[in-house]
Amino acid sequence: MTGDRRVFSSLDESVRGMVRFSDESVVAICGHDLVVFHYQNRDQRALTSVFYIPSLRTNIVSLGQLDEAGCIIAIKDGVMVIHDPSQRVLARIKRSHNKLYTGALAIDTPACPMVIGNDKASRWHASIGHLHFRAIWAMSTKKMVRGMPSIDRVEEYCEGCALGNWHMWLELPRSKYEAFQWFKKVQAQVEANGSCKLCALRSDRGGEFNSGAFKVYCEELGVKHYTTAPYSPQQNGVVERRN
Repeated sequence: MTGDRRVFSSLDESVRGMVRFSDESVVAICGHDLVVFHYQNRDQRALTSVFYIPSLRTNIVSLGQLDEAGCIIAIKDGVMVIHDPSQRVLARIKRSHNKLYTGALAIDTPACPMVIGNDKASRWHASIGHLHFRAIWAMSTKKMVRGMPSIDRVEEYCEGCALGNWHMWLELPRSKYEAFQWFKKVQAQVEANGSCKLCALRSDRGGEFNSGAFKVYCEELGVKHYTTAPYSPQQNGVVERRN
């Protein structure tokens, strides 16, 4: 959470709420979004779901939330090292004299690969479906693709990738027969949290969403249900990439 509006490249001001601290003080949330910063060799990193609290005088990062997000936190000899879920270093911070770990983020601007026309890594990143930069670097160094130039970029933050990775829910029904009930549960949660209504749904032709009851349910709510053509998983690319 931060009180500095300038660190956000964009801000979703529809997110509101309150935060209560241990001293029982309460402050108002006036939005949230992500904060992009660069680390060491200009590799970009991002903190997501950062709350904007104008009355806050100190920026705060919750180690508990980092842990929930899959980050690895190690403290030894007065140095805290935080790795993201992919084992990449997110931050390395020395302990201050008051026993707190205080660091400075070098705020950066999200880079859009479609705009950076002269960046080889970004062009390849965009042209092969936003594959992550570490894999592109491996493809280049191992000469896995004919005509691919030498790529030295290992990490860069892509705003399109970040937007595409948000808002995903995963449920594990025991059989396809439970899919309809799980769908209604997830729909209710999403609509409540997002303050919006489901307008359209896309699925393959696996059968779990092709029942007559599901068709009637969508028609009654005005939800458009699109199905992919047979044997065309590329039409449902988001889900296929998740798998």
